[in-house]
Amino acid sequence: MNLGLGASVLVFAAATALSACAQAPDADGLIWPDGPHPDFELMPRLTGEGSEPLNALFTQLDEAALGNRADCLGSGHQYAEWSRTVGRLFTGPRFLSIEINEGYYCGGAHPTVDLYRLTFDRRTGGVPDWATLWPGAEITASTEWPGQMPATTLSPALLEWYRAEVRSAPETDGAWLQQCDGYFGSDAANETLAIWLLDSGRIGVDFASLPHAAMACGSAQFITADEAEALGASAELVGLLREAEAEWIKEYGIE
Repeated sequence: MNLGLGASVLVFAAATALSACAQAPDADGLIWPDGPHPDFELMPRLTGEGSEPLNALFTQLDEAALGNRADCLGSGHQYAEWSRTVGRLFTGPRFLSIEINEGYYCGGAHPTVDLYRLTFDRRTGGVPDWATLWPGAEITASTEWPGQMPATTLSPALLEWYRAEVRSAPETDGAWLQQCDGYFGSDAANETLAIWLLDSGRIGVDFASLPHAAMACGSAQFITADEAEALGASAELVGLLREAEAEWIKEYGIE
């Protein structure tokens, strides 16, 4: 029976709600519903007062990904495949960071892997107000949300910090750096960056969107609380990072 995309979305949303209701929340107040396919993981669902806006956003992201999967597998290519994994990177009373990994092949020369690391504000149901949390970085949004995955344009100082970290990293290969010179060289393009919180009390930074041919030029770097403070982060953000780092060291015994 072909229900059509609109009806299928309603059935999917209802099934997701039932799956979430049948599971108990974890220690962070998150429920991880079963995916509709073995190779398709869903975004978590929050519990408690004020969780509706973020749950609605997560449902929207799930539905969009499910539609992309259906389009890909319906392309008619004999080797078409599409998979999605979802995991947490940071959990706290206010912020939640999620990593989405989508791999697919719908025809063409090579398969594609899209990796999104996203931080959400549990109070507002959207992305964090980075401009307030990090005034010294002069962060401004550069893409619509949730129509596209969020990216942010950072201040030249923070963007230069990122490039300098990549260039000076001991594991940076000279040939790779030369190949990616258009992104990390002296005349590097003004790329947008993604930033996200980590349970270790650091902030991840990487290019938000690279052409398929330049995907290998991505190189996540990590800012400590002290570095964030030096780069103009607010006392609230620095305090959050230090608290998370202390909990991380307490639990794992490593910095």
